[in-house]
Amino acid sequence: MSESNEVEVEPPSKKDSKLWHRRSSLEDNHFKVLEKYGMNSDFTTDTEFQEVTNELVVSLLFLQPSIHAVYNIFKKMFGLANEETTNADIQKFRSIVKELKTEADNEQRKADKYLLFKNDIAFDLSEFFTSKISGKVGSGEKEQANCCFPMI
Repeated sequence: MSESNEVEVEPPSKKDSKLWHRRSSLEDNHFKVLEKYGMNSDFTTDTEFQEVTNELVVSLLFLQPSIHAVYNIFKKMFGLANEETTNADIQKFRSIVKELKTEADNEQRKADKYLLFKNDIAFDLSEFFTSKISGKVGSGEKEQANCCFPMI
């Protein structure tokens, strides 16, 4: 008798293949959001930003789950790539992003088909980076407009 070195591999379950397809579909949607803002799949853009939207933040976090990497992407977008990054900057950025994630999770629980985001948190991110550009904190009013984003 000869021993077989073959290993039996089960085909992916229907659930697994649906999850992969859903993930792929979501990635496509998030890349479309980046395109809308003039950003390519390498997370670079030719234009400097003055504002950040929640859908852009959520898409970057979905495609690039490292907070530090997303922070560096935003630094480049705001023309601050050569600026020194301090721990205080990273901590502030993390707290703003954590607030966004919490809001997104709460909205996901409430919504049937779409997540609704208030632009408050994106405003906070815009203020954070524009204050670094100008060296002081701005005093604009937060927008209360809503934007829709496909449920994750």
